[in-house]
Amino acid sequence: VLLIQKIMPRLAERYEKTKLRGAIITVTADTGTITSWHPGFLVHTATTSLSNICTVLAGMKFQESVDCLSINPMAVSCHNVDGVVTITPAQCSRSSILQLRQGVKETNGWWFHCLQSSILQSLPYSILYKMWPQVVQK
Repeated sequence: VLLIQKIMPRLAERYEKTKLRGAIITVTADTGTITSWHPGFLVHTATTSLSNICTVLAGMKFQESVDCLSINPMAVSCHNVDGVVTITPAQCSRSSILQLRQGVKETNGWWFHCLQSSILQSLPYSILYKMWPQVVQK
């Protein structure tokens, strides 16, 4: 948030002088886009949600001079996460940059994560709450 506050005005000034657009891309997690009811994720959800909202709002305020994209992937392959629905950092980056060019302001990155997130967000919390421990443990 503080970084966005420092950088955005400078990027806007640069645009006024040179007409070159800037870009701010933040990467958090999909849990910031879903209201958390799970006690183990409350702080994580709050911080990722704050980052997501600040990026989207900054993009709205400086839309003439700066492109902003908030990336909220689900599971990205790393040393402690792997599975069928995970993506590599390269896949997430490639998908997100293509969406930034199309004017998207907020994304899950990979198309399959966008689909998964839409489905999860449409489920009643009673089902999601029962399903979540199995998802987290895998």
